[in-house]
Amino acid sequence: MNTDDFYKNLPVIKKDLEEALGDESAFKSIPNNWTIVVTDIENSTEEFNKGRYQEMNIISASSIIIALNVADKYGLDIPFIYGGDGASIIVPKKILGEVLESLATLRNNAKYNFRLDLRVGSISIENLKEYGHRLKVAKIKVVDDYTQAVFLGAGLNQAERIIKSDKRYHTKKEGEEK
Repeated sequence: MNTDDFYKNLPVIKKDLEEALGDESAFKSIPNNWTIVVTDIENSTEEFNKGRYQEMNIISASSIIIALNVADKYGLDIPFIYGGDGASIIVPKKILGEVLESLATLRNNAKYNFRLDLRVGSISIENLKEYGHRLKVAKIKVVDDYTQAVFLGAGLNQAERIIKSDKRYHTKKEGEEK
């Protein structure tokens, strides 16, 4: 079954965030063949305390823009969440390799241009479930022409924790997924 349009085909919820969060039926499980991609600036608290928040924001926002541009090339919509020192982006298998390769290039550029270490890693929804974690998503209408992904469950936090603690989930270099 082709799940590439899973997020694109999610119905848009026209409730405020608090009301939507109270309606679990509005959230749908992300398909097993999708992958959570996490970007994270290493030692971000230390870098923030040095006043490097602008550089960190540029790199973090760039990781989302890169993934959205790849998805757009294939006519796909993908959910994401911005975290200040990184992002969590969920992508279908179809674009995973290209997204990771592009993010590895961003990682190299962040190191070269800003002397910041960007961790890039990924874990499939299927693997996340093997760890006992679930992840659901809904699409909330923010304004007329903009929707935002809202996630239910601890899946994103757990994916970030797994990726940070287990180097097997890191993207090593340009073009290498794991």
